[in-house]
Amino acid sequence: MIISIKGSIVHKSNNYIILENQGIGYQIHFNDLDKVRLGEETTLYIHDYIREDRRDLYGFTSLDELHFFLKLLSISGVGPKMAQHILALGIENLQKSIMEGSSALIEGVSGVGKKTAQKIILELKGSIDKILEEKNLNKDVVNGLIGLGYSRNEAEDALRQVASEVLGTEAQLKAALKLLGR
Repeated sequence: MIISIKGSIVHKSNNYIILENQGIGYQIHFNDLDKVRLGEETTLYIHDYIREDRRDLYGFTSLDELHFFLKLLSISGVGPKMAQHILALGIENLQKSIMEGSSALIEGVSGVGKKTAQKIILELKGSIDKILEEKNLNKDVVNGLIGLGYSRNEAEDALRQVASEVLGTEAQLKAALKLLGR
C-alpha cells in the first residue's frame, strides 16, 4: 500500500496532477491545485483506492486531510470523489459545520444531497469532538505519564481533568500525578 509519494509535479489538470518520482509518473486525484506549482518538489499523502476494474490514487498535503478523507469514506454512500470534493471545503470549515450541526456547507458540494449531508454530520460529530479534544491535550504531559508507567487512557483522562484549569507542562504533569495517585 502506498502512503506517501515525494516527487516533482510535472502536470496539473482540473482534478488531478502527475507527480514524478524517480522517472515514474503517478496520476493522483488532487483538488487543491493552488497549493502546488509545476516543477515543485512536494510530498503527498496517498489513499490507494483499489477496485476490480481500477486503481486510483488520491493525494493530500497533510496527514490530517488524509485521515478526514478516510473518515468520510467510512460513511455509506460517500465515495472517494465525493469525499475529496467535500474535503476541498477545508477541514476547519467542515469541523465547524459538523459541530454546529449545519448541513448547508456540505450540501453545497455537487452530488451531495440533504440526506447525505445530514448523515455525514450525524456520523462524524462524535469523532470530531474527540479529535478536537485530543488536539487540546499536551502531548509532553501524556508522554511523560506513559513513561512513568500509566496507560495512554489513564494519562489522557487525568490530563482532561486538569488541562483547562492548570497551565504549563510541569504544572499539568504535577496535577495529573496527584489525580492518578488517589
